Amino acid sequence: MKLFQEFIVDIKNGENIDVYLTVLVCTVVVVMDLIGVVQPSIVTAAILLTLALLSFSTLSTRKSLGTFENTIQRLGVASIEILDMKVGFPQQIAHRARTAKKFILDTNLNQEIRRSSTTHPQAEYRRIRDERVLKDEIAFKRVEVIFHQDHLESVIRKLLRFEGCEFYLRHYDAPPQAIPVLHIMSFDDEHIYLGGFYPSDPSTEEKAIYVRSKEMSDLIKEYWQVLWLRAKPLNEGRVINWSELKRIGARLGLSESDFDEMVRRIRIEIENEKTHQ
Repeated sequence: MKLFQEFIVDIKNGENIDVYLTVLVCTVVVVMDLIGVVQPSIVTAAILLTLALLSFSTLSTRKSLGTFENTIQRLGVASIEILDMKVGFPQQIAHRARTAKKFILDTNLNQEIRRSSTTHPQAEYRRIRDERVLKDEIAFKRVEVIFHQDHLESVIRKLLRFEGCEFYLRHYDAPPQAIPVLHIMSFDDEHIYLGGFYPSDPSTEEKAIYVRSKEMSDLIKEYWQVLWLRAKPLNEGRVINWSELKRIGARLGLSESDFDEMVRRIRIEIENEKTHQ
């Protein structure tokens, strides 16, 4: 009874007509065959009619799906996914680094204390990113806030390693205490990741959010432009801004001689790495 009621509702609404016609044609042919009155020509015609109805149904379905996808794009419906920072997030950003067409944008704004973990779940992402930047396949930009000498050393190491490449860093002066702001990572202004707001080792399992939405991408793009333009360049035009780096070093308690010694040591280490590659 319920099935019959659904059938009546569908007919009134003009839905699934092609399916019901296909069932009706097949049923009539089967009944005629059972009573021995069906002719081969009728069977052939019925088969062709059934195929035509099925083709019409397929075309209608494709058209509906296309309309649905266009509606989603027009309304800006977002694709959102929660990722764990140990497996899901590293796997995704490694894939994004491999498939990025133009650039990667990144932030590191609140690393007040160096993380105690010795594992590097993002190692594969960094390897792919670094290889592609060195080959001039993509550009990389990051905004930093440098809180300690280890962080400054890491920044200088990157600047020297990628000197002459499309690898750009800018920074803001560190506040007295790190602000737990969300980090942003963007691939081609299309794939957006948010997360990593702990200034030190998190007390719970960290999560990241993946968002793909035109409206979100437009907002992040506008925010990034302001964030980037107001930051101080650590390299520009592929030239390292040593005066600004020395100023940061002095703020962190490094004398000029200590700073120069650190840079000399990093240069030697980078040269040794190149020699053994």
